[in-house]
Amino acid sequence: MGGKCPHRKVYNEILKQAEDAAANEDVRDEHSRSKRHKKRLKQMMGPAPQSTRC
Repeated sequence: MGGKCPHRKVYNEILKQAEDAAANEDVRDEHSRSKRHKKRLKQMMGPAPQSTRC
């Protein structure tokens, strides 16, 4: 099957997924700069809650 062009509908789906991925990257970059994310990241970098008990 190699070398054949995909059907137009399939091609449109591929393009749509690529556009969604680009949008997700922008959202992810925006989120990583937010105060909320930094606060959560600081909490996650601390000790695991299950390992703090004796």
